[in-house]
Amino acid sequence: MSHGEKRSNWVREGALSAFTGGLFGMTNTLVGHPLDTIKTKMIAQGEHMSKKVGYVETLKKVYGKEGAFVLYRGALSAGIGSIVFRSTGFSVFELFYTRWEKNEFMCQKIPGSAGLELRCAAAGWLSGSFRAIMECPFEYAKVKRQTG
Repeated sequence: MSHGEKRSNWVREGALSAFTGGLFGMTNTLVGHPLDTIKTKMIAQGEHMSKKVGYVETLKKVYGKEGAFVLYRGALSAGIGSIVFRSTGFSVFELFYTRWEKNEFMCQKIPGSAGLELRCAAAGWLSGSFRAIMECPFEYAKVKRQTG
């Protein structure tokens, strides 16, 4: 929902944002996972590390040698995580932003911010913090697993 439009119930806004955040997470995985797979192969496998081998060359080599499905290996767990983390981030922002709509203090403009309301900054901070607290353990485990 555009932030210039009238909001309904804060719980409804959070639920709608969770849904759209989930769509964003799914799209992010469908588009981004193959790119991340090629990047990881370039970093981890010596055959992709020469100066003459670039991103496109690595993509062609992997596609020709292993097929298209290899680009999505591991995408299910990454996709589920992406959906959960992004939908949480979106919904936490909307929950607080809409909840504070009638709060005079939170609707004050922050001086020198070109009209940014305090509720927008606070909701963004809470959203990012909540997502970081949720996502950090998973990212840490992923890195530990990859580095052995």
